[in-house]
Amino acid sequence: MSTHLAAAIQMATSNDKAANLEKAEHLIRLAAARGAKLVGLPEVFNWRGKRSDEAEAAEGLDGATLTLMGRLARELEIHLLAGSITEHAPGEEKRYNTSVLLGPDGKRLAVYRKIHLFDVDLPGRVTIRESDGKIPGGEVVTAATPLGTVGLTVCYDLRFPELYRRLVFAGARILTIPSAFTFPTGEAHWEVLIRARAIENQCYVVVRTQRPRLQRLWQLDDRRSVGTRVGARFGE
Repeated sequence: MSTHLAAAIQMATSNDKAANLEKAEHLIRLAAARGAKLVGLPEVFNWRGKRSDEAEAAEGLDGATLTLMGRLARELEIHLLAGSITEHAPGEEKRYNTSVLLGPDGKRLAVYRKIHLFDVDLPGRVTIRESDGKIPGGEVVTAATPLGTVGLTVCYDLRFPELYRRLVFAGARILTIPSAFTFPTGEAHWEVLIRARAIENQCYVVVRTQRPRLQRLWQLDDRRSVGTRVGARFGE
């Protein structure tokens, strides 16, 4: 039975894109040096700042961020999930929240634009309207790889189990969820939702979120009968 190591990289992203990319590159290289064949970054790993600055920070799929990620994937011969970036949407004032899977040849295997945008209002705690600056994608996306078929999602998608069922029906055995969950809802629901998506779909769930000073490596093998997430045992 073949086994593969997956690395879930967690970062504390700022509005300094150059510093973020330098940190991401360091952690990707570290993960690859430890044997990881699938490396995942968190949501908005390359830039996170004020919405008023978002348009300037946005990039295309051929921009500097994904060019660097492609080069690293090719050099290190890994599958690299570029968590998500803020992507220019041609002809639109708003932008996409886009996750990209790159193969060991550095080429794009899949591009997923976040479907479910995070709009929440918890009086006295947090108010966020992602839809003020983003537009939703409309496609369910998987990519066949030697590690298994990967189903791509982003953050708030986690709350919509039907999306994950569609991914599994399309052949997904590894589900990726780069995230930047907010504290109030994350504290209450993060772990249980990850477990639920893993157990109900009997899939591996590879999750990265925004959190400072924490990087972990975990084992991923090809067993399909056990639902788990990277970093946890079955249902725990």
